Amino acid sequence: MVLPRSLFEPPTLGRPLKALALALACAWFTLGETGCQYDVLQPEGEGGSACDSTAAVSYAQDIAPLLDLRCNGCHSGGAPSAALDLATHETVALYATAGILDQRVSLPESDPLFMPKNGAPLDECDLGKLQRWTDNGAPNN
Repeated sequence: MVLPRSLFEPPTLGRPLKALALALACAWFTLGETGCQYDVLQPEGEGGSACDSTAAVSYAQDIAPLLDLRCNGCHSGGAPSAALDLATHETVALYATAGILDQRVSLPESDPLFMPKNGAPLDECDLGKLQRWTDNGAPNN
């Protein structure tokens, strides 16, 4: 494609709209090529707030919903393939304090024991919540 020579000449008062259109086209192309990109969309927690790595973690408010969303499809009492039953606080607390939960969700995705199986890894915020809850003794709060 050959661009007309007039596009490369400095704008004059007779061509302000062409000059503006060219400037906008160049800006649009530049931003499209080098602008911000988000390769992975990470949830920022409920209500759109950022993850607070120092906030207290509750089993009922943080851990149970995370397990329901990411784990209990396979790891609940009714699931036939449930090697670990994560449906109740008692069993979750047992596996958490034994280090089993943290170990399985922290493995590389290439490891056959990685969890959630065939799913995306937990994000840093969820891993941090699970770790803080476990470090606090996995309370039923």
